[in-house]
Amino acid sequence: MKAFTIAIILLVTAGVAAAQETYYADVTISIDDTGNAIIRGITNHETLKERSAQELTSKKGPYWLFNLSINETFSDFVYEIRLPEGSVVNFVKSTTPVRIGSDKGTFVKAIGKNEKLQIAIQYGIEKKGNGPDVFYIIAGLLITGTAAFFIFRKKKPSIHAIKPWYNKDMLADRQKEIVSILEKETGPMTQKQLEDRMNIPKSSLSRNIDSLVQKGILAKEEKGMTNALQLNQKKPQP
Repeated sequence: MKAFTIAIILLVTAGVAAAQETYYADVTISIDDTGNAIIRGITNHETLKERSAQELTSKKGPYWLFNLSINETFSDFVYEIRLPEGSVVNFVKSTTPVRIGSDKGTFVKAIGKNEKLQIAIQYGIEKKGNGPDVFYIIAGLLITGTAAFFIFRKKKPSIHAIKPWYNKDMLADRQKEIVSILEKETGPMTQKQLEDRMNIPKSSLSRNIDSLVQKGILAKEEKGMTNALQLNQKKPQP
């Protein structure tokens, strides 16, 4: 009887711990014309760990479907899905507003907080030579697909600085705060100074700094026992 009681307690404790687990993600998913999806970025959810995933896409006739559905709630997430060259988006279904754009190919971006990460994209791949049709279709989607696109463009640049090459609106809240602080600095800032300024856990700060470094927005250089941080004024070359 005593052993049975202990087993019940352990099961309940494990269930509570699982329910309290907090997920985060800052990832880029690049899809090639065979449907293979390459996941890169920072996360603690197993589905979004860096890997090559074929199971996220399927094809029916001329159309591809990318479907990512995670039922767990994320404290915060940022994702960018890059479709194959020549892709034309037919529809997007998402738990959060998305931004659809074109930069060396079509992309879909979104951010979320305390929400489930679920998105489905149906798209086709145009043959070369049909380029103008792609632009007409994307233009229509930008008008009717989501109001989020216009929200992202309303943010006014500072009159005291040159408009940055990165889009701060597509960053998680803490990453926005890091960038905003560094934008006001005239030179490098140590990670310890930033930690004192923001008053957040060291591990959380390190995770968000690493994500900004991966995006090319932030430059990090070791200085003794800490790191010197500075914004990249130009987009790094790949």
